[in-house]
Amino acid sequence: MKLLKALLGIGVGLLVLLVVLGIVAVMYIDNIAKTAVEKGGTYALQVPVTLDDADVGILSGELGLSGLTVANPDGFSSPPFLALGEGGVAIDPATANEPVITLPRFALSDLDVNLQRAEPGTNYSLILDNLKRLQSDSTDAPADPAPAGDAKKVIINEVVLTNIKVNTDLPPLTNHAAAAPLNDATGGAAANVAKTSITLDEVKLTDIGTAADGRAAGVTISEATGIIVKALMSVIAETAPD
Repeated sequence: MKLLKALLGIGVGLLVLLVVLGIVAVMYIDNIAKTAVEKGGTYALQVPVTLDDADVGILSGELGLSGLTVANPDGFSSPPFLALGEGGVAIDPATANEPVITLPRFALSDLDVNLQRAEPGTNYSLILDNLKRLQSDSTDAPADPAPAGDAKKVIINEVVLTNIKVNTDLPPLTNHAAAAPLNDATGGAAANVAKTSITLDEVKLTDIGTAADGRAAGVTISEATGIIVKALMSVIAETAPD
């Protein structure tokens, strides 16, 4: 009887320990996801990327994001280069422990993109230059080593960006050869060209990280960040006024 009570006591103790460990894991998994997003984004763009909150749904296989901010490069003023209202990522549970994780859908909404020109050039050109380090044929050495968690690869079936507001502050720089003044029909500087805003209802990308041309499937978080940002800038370039 004493042995039975002792075993029962041990069993109850182990159960309590497992419950406590489970609670701790749930508490900290959000912070792990938040850190991965911030480090992967910062490494890709070479500017500080911060995230207010990451909410991991262990049972639902979804990750919620809110308050993502991509800072401007040095030499540019506020507001930041990009700010996100909220986003969500769906994860295929069957691939959660595989070398390449499949994300059926990655949705981001309420984005503010702020394009600026200053003495260093334009904020978007500097960030796009930073992304060139991630290209497989690039000879530029990364400024710092990739974050530890960036080795994990993903395939994103669909990326949906909605309600994108693009604000430009691009005054002509008369002392910069590559930034000649923009003139209106009367020959004067077109002051109203420098600042403008447009709204894009939706931008869609598909099959990010899908194997092609003999390449292995999957991309890292840093690479996925670069692909999404470059695609967004490409759509803005095609849609925005000259």
